[in-house]
Amino acid sequence: MFGSVSVSSGYRVAKLITHEDYMHLHKICGLLALLHFVWCYANIVTTSFRSFHAFPVMMAVHALLALLGLQFPVEEYRIKGTQNMTLEQVYHTVIFSFRSIVVFFTYEPFFAWLS
Repeated sequence: MFGSVSVSSGYRVAKLITHEDYMHLHKICGLLALLHFVWCYANIVTTSFRSFHAFPVMMAVHALLALLGLQFPVEEYRIKGTQNMTLEQVYHTVIFSFRSIVVFFTYEPFFAWLS
């Protein structure tokens, strides 16, 4: 039940399949990124292992996920009363993702250089 209107799960899944997402790359990268976060936080909770450097290839998946978000058509400006993403929000997501990736790859080498 979604609010007062019943929405079947088949309808929600069908909305995820779009012609803009060529070969479903955005969905695949999103799933891999979610699994990476779950794995990292599970390691922190269970073993206090805080190194995210175990899978540096996963950072490429996070970057690709942000870049693949640019393929979807979005509104240039917010339309009052809607919840749609705007072009500014998409660009913000890409910049935010790449900022995190730069920190990821420069954090340990920077402190190794200091010592």
